[in-house]
Amino acid sequence: MPIFRFFKILLSGTSHAPLPSSKANIYRFSSIAPSERRIVDIYKNTKMSVVTINSWLPEIKEIKSKMVSGIGTGVVWDFDGHIVTNHHVILPTKFRHATSILLKHVHLEVHLLNSEGVEKPYIAKIVGMDFGIDLTVLKISIPKSDLKPIMVEDSTNIEIGQECFLIGATQSYRHSLVTGRISGLNRDCHINGRPPSNGLIQIDASTNPGISGAPVLDYNGHMISIHRAGIRNGIGLCIPSAIVVKTVSNLINH
Repeated sequence: MPIFRFFKILLSGTSHAPLPSSKANIYRFSSIAPSERRIVDIYKNTKMSVVTINSWLPEIKEIKSKMVSGIGTGVVWDFDGHIVTNHHVILPTKFRHATSILLKHVHLEVHLLNSEGVEKPYIAKIVGMDFGIDLTVLKISIPKSDLKPIMVEDSTNIEIGQECFLIGATQSYRHSLVTGRISGLNRDCHINGRPPSNGLIQIDASTNPGISGAPVLDYNGHMISIHRAGIRNGIGLCIPSAIVVKTVSNLINH
């Protein structure tokens, strides 16, 4: 066969081949794996139990303080409108010796998600504070039907290696989801200006300012601790739920 005829056959054999489509193939089935779906559901089922807290302190001549503002995270505790967060979210640690003066001036606003996903602000009052544990209980006036209290799990049952999830106002981006693992138990915490703490839970989730007071959730979406401090990237220390439950109960009842 002449070589030119061979090429002609090859060319003729490919001349009618369909050209590749310039459009991407779009598949109709879900691209979310079962394990990912579980995490998505945890977020959807828990986000209404998480609040963003804004605090403002005006300039106070008595203690020579300038105006201070901050943002943090908290959880809906019960149907009575109690909100739990860190003490340092509400009052700056550097003013810990002037608490009575600060309480007269601090303005607190809790932002709560409704069932439509819209945030609504509520003025909050302080019910009780524990500077040593770094917890504060607030209260807002709101219909019980608009509240979804956080589900709490016994922290004594958790183990190193468990997955954990946080929902909070990381770097002011509200209701952000952060994932990680339990990386240590019974940790001590020594931060300048705050009382030393022990028995804390260590997590490796990457956290940022604003996440203080956020719930740490297990794979069932139940709170096992409350985030207290980020030592450095990849090292977060959290208050176990067993301590949170006891402390909050004392603050509400006394």
